[in-house]
Amino acid sequence: MHYYIKETTGPANLLTAVSIDGRTIPINLIQQSSIPHGNSVVFIFSSDLFGANADSSRQKLLLPEGLSESALYAVLRREIGNVLNENIPKISETNAKTKKKFEDQFPHLLGYFDSSTVGLIDREEALNGAQQKFFRIQKEILQCENLSDAIYEKSLEASSRALTEYILYREKIIAKMKAMTPGNSEEEIHNLIVPRRLAFDQDDIVSDVYQNNAWLLDDKFMTFRTILSEARMDKVINAIQLSEEVSGESGRPDIAMIFSADPEDSTPVDVVVIEIKKKTDDEKENQYAINQLLERAEKLAQYCTNIQRIWYYAVLQINDSFVSRLRQQKWAPLFSKGRVFYQEFPTYRNDQTVVPTPIFAMSFDAIVSDAEARNHTFLEILRTVMKKHSGMLSEVKS
Repeated sequence: MHYYIKETTGPANLLTAVSIDGRTIPINLIQQSSIPHGNSVVFIFSSDLFGANADSSRQKLLLPEGLSESALYAVLRREIGNVLNENIPKISETNAKTKKKFEDQFPHLLGYFDSSTVGLIDREEALNGAQQKFFRIQKEILQCENLSDAIYEKSLEASSRALTEYILYREKIIAKMKAMTPGNSEEEIHNLIVPRRLAFDQDDIVSDVYQNNAWLLDDKFMTFRTILSEARMDKVINAIQLSEEVSGESGRPDIAMIFSADPEDSTPVDVVVIEIKKKTDDEKENQYAINQLLERAEKLAQYCTNIQRIWYYAVLQINDSFVSRLRQQKWAPLFSKGRVFYQEFPTYRNDQTVVPTPIFAMSFDAIVSDAEARNHTFLEILRTVMKKHSGMLSEVKS
């Protein structure tokens, strides 16, 4: 192997070739993008194997029988990689940063990234390659009729990776929620938590779980499936509207709902209600908002007779004065990075049956920070597992 490496001020320049009978014939061993800007690189290989092994045009290398091109090129790339890493420190530094980003952003793909990369890592190519390996493993598991011990181990690993991918998705939702400002409408916030005009189906639970973001409030609500269509939601809103609220879109309360099952079926259902109240430090206004929740819960229980429990979340401004008042009224403070208070109320129907109504009064920042803390814990556990498995894969390959 003969090589020449020189720093320049221009774009990267690359030539990889073999020497056959004194003639240089280029071969495509690595991409020019693998060389950092400002470096000119030449690699020429000579060998008795190459003697008289060019085609009639003397433009292409013909390998002797029994020597595969992939095996030969793998050896040549390995040697090129060693020389480049030794002579161009920027490659190792840049690749270390790229690998760290992969570890942070795509922990579910650790162990599937090509470890034999020569020169700079092509980010998109590396991601596509790792993703394809992941898909192939999933396909192998799904197409297997009987789970052998080896396939069972693979299925556990693939499940961990799929779960990590979902937790990463949740990180994005939390970041979007965190970025919301007073300029965002209540409708935008509701749509992020519970999308409007969508009815989920149990058969599509895998895809639907990426749309139902009620886990922002509590992970148990991931299993809740039914979101009312716009038309059905309008009927419910009209039925539970309070007398002092103005009719029409401008007077419509800022409410989102998700049910554990279709409320029109005969089976009992739970419902999560999220209501965003106007931000104010006026203690009387905030106390009145709490009273409104109780009245609205009563109307909802009357309207949907198969509701067995109402989980009510009121998002409102909670200052020090309001904290004191809530505690006086026996509201229990819950552990939170924001401010969350809880109390369970009985909601009575006309026939005096009781619908338990746990109500959570919470600040907006509590939704974001608590969801972030829960999700981060999951992600760190899964990331550690993926790093450990990646290390085991590397040892096996070595």
